[in-house]
Formats: sequence, structure tokens, C-alpha cells
Amino acid sequence: GAAIGYSHPALVSSPISRLLISNQSNGIDYYGIQIVQHMYTGEKPKVDSIIPGDRPWSSYSYMGQFLISFDPRNKIKHYSEFNIGLLGPESGGGFLQNLVHTILPNNSPPQGWGNQIAADFIIDYQYRLQKAIWERKNIESYMLASAQVGTLRDNIAWGFGFTYGHFIPFYQDISV
Repeated sequence: GAAIGYSHPALVSSPISRLLISNQSNGIDYYGIQIVQHMYTGEKPKVDSIIPGDRPWSSYSYMGQFLISFDPRNKIKHYSEFNIGLLGPESGGGFLQNLVHTILPNNSPPQGWGNQIAADFIIDYQYRLQKAIWERKNIESYMLASAQVGTLRDNIAWGFGFTYGHFIPFYQDISV
């Protein structure tokens, strides 16, 4: 799949921005828009029939708005997004994949797109909360919780994670 996003302060004025979760005055907000296209093919792309036990052929495309909101004082990051789009043939996944495979030398297009999941609309909301619990140079650990609700999928998750390497800390004080 592929995704393209653009962030700009003027997007705070969008009506959709009211659905997104901000730290209010405790930090900095990055409002953005995105276009996303994902596709999933069967294990044997040169077979044009449905293979029992194989994953289904499908694609979906959506566009929406997101907000990444940082609260450096409390070491919290909120991420929320609202998307609308299409699932199935109208999303263009089969067309794009066939185009790429036709352009590439010594390649032939996949054969299973005629069996892809039926068309449907997508409306989707996602939220993720991340809270730093320990930081040192080149390493930070955090707790996270997330939820996704909509016609595409419903998920809930929580856990712990860490980042290691050379990076700009997410929670560094932006007032400096």
C-alpha cells in the first residue's frame, strides 16, 4: 500500500478537526490530511481462482484528517484520525497493481483481482495514546493504548514499547 500526508496549521479550521483529540493548550498540535491505498493479494498471485484457506484479495482507499498532539510537560502523545473511503473494486487497488506489473519489465499482472472482496463504504475513527515512562539518551519506553472503530475494522490494543537509536525524543520540551 501507499500513503501520502500533508500537515498544515490551517487544517485546524476544518470541521473534521472537532472530532480529533488535542492536548489543548499544554503542547503542540500537528493537523494533517492523508490519502491511503492498501491492497492484499492471495498467496499465489498467478492463479485466477479462489484457493480454499488462502487470504482474500482486497483493496481499500480512504482519505481523511489526522491530529498528532504532543504534551511534553506530561510526556503524552495523542494521535487521532477520521477517514472515509471505499473497499473493493472501486478503490482502485487492482487497477494500480496491474498497471505497475505491466510497466515492470519481465513481469505479468496478478490474476486474482476478479475474486476480490465486494464493494463497500469505509468510515473509520482511530485513536492512540502514548505516555512516556522512562527516558535516557537514545532510548525511551512508553505505555500505549489504542482503539479503531468503523466499517473497516474494530480493534482495541494496549501495551508497552520502546524506541532505541539516534532520534529526536518525542517528549522533549518544545518551549526551549
